[in-house]
Amino acid sequence: MSVEFLADLLLGLALGATVHFIYESGLAPSLRMDLRSGLQNLLDELHLLERRHPEPANRRCFTELRESLDGLLAALDRVGVVALLLSERESRRHPWARAAAATRAVTLGQCHIPEVRSIRARSLRIAIRAIVINNGGLILYTLPVVLFILVSPRMRARFLRFAVQAIDLHEKLGSAHVRVQHDVVGL
Repeated sequence: MSVEFLADLLLGLALGATVHFIYESGLAPSLRMDLRSGLQNLLDELHLLERRHPEPANRRCFTELRESLDGLLAALDRVGVVALLLSERESRRHPWARAAAATRAVTLGQCHIPEVRSIRARSLRIAIRAIVINNGGLILYTLPVVLFILVSPRMRARFLRFAVQAIDLHEKLGSAHVRVQHDVVGL
């Protein structure tokens, strides 16, 4: 290896580290605040809907969606690919969690109030944006894989299906549970 190659490599690594630092310390927190604001707006919209539809039959839809939004809001800065993979792994160890997440998805999908389904869809878009923002520092390293997922309609649909299921699992298990299970060996 030549000295020029090593100097270029070192310069490239330093530039990458600088870009990563700027992204993680400045840009990502600002983008997360926008997402947090969007989730707060969705919660406000949900509260108004609850007042307009006080029937007991709708209570389950509202409760499930509120829990989902609160869970996403609490874990907004931690929702990422690794957290979703850990949630998926935990769901295999705890079938009740997978069943609870599936029940939530069915309940919200069958809710007869279109605004509730709309809020759910918008919250999932916010969750997917949070995943992208929280893993944005890795974009340089994962760009070929990301491009493949975005270009292939089948892979994009598969990724979105996995992301929605994993987000539901993450919300049901709670990020603290997943983190403790991951950090403490033997639990």
